Amino acid sequence: MFKFYFDVKTGSFRPCQFKIDRLTYNEIHQKYGKGLNEKDANDHEMFFGKNMTDIPKKSCLQLLFQEVLSPFYIFQVGIY
Repeated sequence: MFKFYFDVKTGSFRPCQFKIDRLTYNEIHQKYGKGLNEKDANDHEMFFGKNMTDIPKKSCLQLLFQEVLSPFYIFQVGIY
């Protein structure tokens, strides 16, 4: 999924990018290793969105059913 932002300087939409390919590892660590200040963090969140992954919770019964029917366990039972 690509996200774009409007670049006021060029008057066009541009893909969100984080260009670090021309820096050495030491330069990257020195420049970005301490994290972002609050303003930059808010700007990045606006451009890229929240850094979240929603994982649905399963009930104990769903997990048990999923594990019991796993091919690995069925294979082990079939061997013995």
